[in-house]
Amino acid sequence: VSPLNSGTTNPSAGTYTVAQNSLFSITATPLTGYLFDHWTLDGSDAGNANPINVTMDANHTLHAIFQPPAGITKIYVDPPEIIDPTMLPCSSFTINITINQAADMKICQFNFTYDPNILSWVSIDILKVQNQTPSPKVISDDEAGYLWVKLTYPNPVTVATPTALVRITLHVDAVGVSDLNLTDTSITDSVGQPI
Repeated sequence: VSPLNSGTTNPSAGTYTVAQNSLFSITATPLTGYLFDHWTLDGSDAGNANPINVTMDANHTLHAIFQPPAGITKIYVDPPEIIDPTMLPCSSFTINITINQAADMKICQFNFTYDPNILSWVSIDILKVQNQTPSPKVISDDEAGYLWVKLTYPNPVTVATPTALVRITLHVDAVGVSDLNLTDTSITDSVGQPI
């Protein structure tokens, strides 16, 4: 199965002994965020029939190839804007840092900035993605108005729909307007390549 953690086969990946010249049927099932693309049989493209029937006239190696759906990876503040004249000092509100269309993501890092004259951060909740809690590294400077976050997932994750990575609670310290920005974003895959 390629890439790793992108799908499964039935029967599962492994070595099997079967009768000579028999047909061996294999079905590919993509995991969330992937699509089945094609098979390679002994290193050559074998099409995208699913299931595939292989005539066992010799030893064969079959790979299921999965691809993420087409799309542009996007990381953003959600909601993108909060306009609430009733939000006065001592109020709090929550935003998410959300990602969409990321395949084979191993590390995600970003710098979240805000106006420290208007807001201060209260808490940051690291959220599970595909049942995995990442190892977080968070550096905060409330006087400068930023939270730098690095999330490292135990196994690469793929998301095809908007998925919240962290939830940040902010406190309103003064009346005014503050941009909420993401800067210095970096998303890398399981082999260290940028997404």
